[in-house]
Amino acid sequence: DPWLVDLWTKLDTLYPLPPGLSVLPYKERLPSRFNINAYSAPVSNTALKPPSQAIPALLLDNSRLTPSSHFQDVRLITLEGSFPHYSPGDVLMIVPENTSESVERFLQVTEMTHLADLSLNITSNEEGISVPQRLSSPCTLRTLLRCYWDIQSVPRRSFFEILSWFAVNELEKEKLEEFVTPEGQEELYSYCNRPRRTIIEVLNDFPLTATKIPVSYLLDLLPVLQPRAFSIASSATTNPQHVQVLVAVVEYKTKLLHPRKWKLSFITTIDLFMLIK
Repeated sequence: DPWLVDLWTKLDTLYPLPPGLSVLPYKERLPSRFNINAYSAPVSNTALKPPSQAIPALLLDNSRLTPSSHFQDVRLITLEGSFPHYSPGDVLMIVPENTSESVERFLQVTEMTHLADLSLNITSNEEGISVPQRLSSPCTLRTLLRCYWDIQSVPRRSFFEILSWFAVNELEKEKLEEFVTPEGQEELYSYCNRPRRTIIEVLNDFPLTATKIPVSYLLDLLPVLQPRAFSIASSATTNPQHVQVLVAVVEYKTKLLHPRKWKLSFITTIDLFMLIK
């Protein structure tokens, strides 16, 4: 971007680089922040550590409130756990998971199926950057794809920049680099943001590049799953051990192959982790 070029030029004037150092070329591939090594040793517990301050809960009920003939599927979710006191207006932050189907699609398009169930050891490549707390214990790639990375989100501009580093096909590389330029932002919006194209769908559109992604760069490339907020529909004075939320299932179609549907799959599991704000 022009403003970034101007910014770095002014900073270089005010704070020149030490002798022996030079500015890296714009398209230079940067080293990954973390190193991921795969081992054939089995993992006794593939579950990730829960987020800090998270509260484990048990799913008691998942009932549809609207009749099957109604266009909107609305669910009443009842959870049991040691919840702190909550007041009207508080929300429940539930940590989601990706579907098994999405995980398999990602593994296939990146040709990482052979690594899916191996034990991974993650270490930092940069001084001052520590491994995320949830990844400090051995885990598997399948677990990370299911519980840690948001592979069904709409990718940001930086995703295309990092992905372009691994492109070996000239057509794919040219298009990825175009999406990063200021001139290519309108086309990027039409391609990605407007139809809500997901990371998996983008990788399917760039298959030759997708197979060249080093596993150690996944932590730089993929965003982390963020908790989803739900308004609490119950009262702490009635039953402090239970929390109820109303959830409307959203489904819509785009021009893309796969329909958009916000599924309740991550709520139908036995163990959940959540926060109350």
